[in-house]
Amino acid sequence: MIDVKLDSFGKYNDAAFEYYENGALKTKGKYNHGFRIGQWKECDKKGNINAIVNYDSNG
Repeated sequence: MIDVKLDSFGKYNDAAFEYYENGALKTKGKYNHGFRIGQWKECDKKGNINAIVNYDSNG
């Protein structure tokens, strides 16, 4: 499941949180009109951070 707002074109826009079926956080970051921007954290099924990825303003 992903929790994120959509822009007027139906693209992801703003802070985003994606969860595993068990409710643990899977990914956390921010979208700008469908593109990932800034720092994103990727977690394992227990919610432990296993990767941090940085995206520029172009995704």
